[in-house]
Amino acid sequence: MDEPNPFISEDEVGEVASVAYRYRKWDLDGGVVLVARCEHDAVTVGSAGDNQFINIKALNEWDSRVCILTVRNETVSLK
Repeated sequence: MDEPNPFISEDEVGEVASVAYRYRKWDLDGGVVLVARCEHDAVTVGSAGDNQFINIKALNEWDSRVCILTVRNETVSLK
């Protein structure tokens, strides 16, 4: 990003998982303006040379008591 992280000190660089924030603004008509803070985990350069912002998320939950198996478009619950 263009600006450094203002929430970490010099001795914490490389130790803190950092995210970037961008503010987006939309005029929804009728006097309604929406402003949102968007969180980004990474930035890469696209094939056209433009910045592409990346969000990385994971759902790391597993309940071993529930197992669902799909066989030939039929869902079977194994208990």
